[in-house]
Amino acid sequence: HGADAWYEHDLSEFVPQDFTCPSCGNGKFEREQDILDVWFDSGASHEAVLGLNKELRWPADLYLEGSDQHRGWFHSSLLVGLGTRDAAPYKQVLTHGFVVDEDGRKMSKSLGNVIDPDKIIKRHGAEILRLWSAMVDYREEMRLGQEILDRVVEAYRKIRNTLRIMTANLYDFDPSTDFVPHDELEEVDRYALARYGETGSKIIQAYERYEFKSISHTLNQFLTVEVSAFYIDVSKDRLYTFPANSRARRSAQTALYTITDGLARLLAPL
Repeated sequence: HGADAWYEHDLSEFVPQDFTCPSCGNGKFEREQDILDVWFDSGASHEAVLGLNKELRWPADLYLEGSDQHRGWFHSSLLVGLGTRDAAPYKQVLTHGFVVDEDGRKMSKSLGNVIDPDKIIKRHGAEILRLWSAMVDYREEMRLGQEILDRVVEAYRKIRNTLRIMTANLYDFDPSTDFVPHDELEEVDRYALARYGETGSKIIQAYERYEFKSISHTLNQFLTVEVSAFYIDVSKDRLYTFPANSRARRSAQTALYTITDGLARLLAPL
């Protein structure tokens, strides 16, 4: 019978034998004829997940789904929340586009343009797929293809190589004993830290707005241009030829340590 059972079966099949209303004691029930939107059950999920779980709090911090859910899950959840609690069940809503091929076409087996994420991970590693997701504008349809992945791989290698050089130059640096106070740092080191501070503030603000594309490009630009092409280049003599415990070398290491430690934290969410 399927869903038609509600209309075709006797009501006695849906309630326990001799069951009566707990409030009035009446045992005669009428069959409800009205139906709910198909999205009602998912729209009420916040009550089951957040409302009944003592470890979680209502409302949710964020609802995340595709752009097709504005008239689906987002809308039905809003109606249920307003109807039961006079408030939305979420603090923020973030919608994203769909993954398409390099030409902007919908992926389908008939077109033969489906890209398997597992194959990307096996060939390039999970980090490449994660970085790609951070480098595209999720508010639009997200293009994915081999040429695009090749550019992501190139960006990833530049970021990784720069961080590798930075950490390699900290092998003998102990921040508890070698850290140089800010007012005693070399001028170029203070400049590097100032640029890092500006970049970090920009990235944190972008995180608060979920602007991951801006974050990834800002980090890439800072690491490859400001740090690798400029700061490390002008600091090579101090790092490689000056006495290990010289104030000039420790000054450069202090800046490198501060920037490396901060960038690791800024990169972590990606």
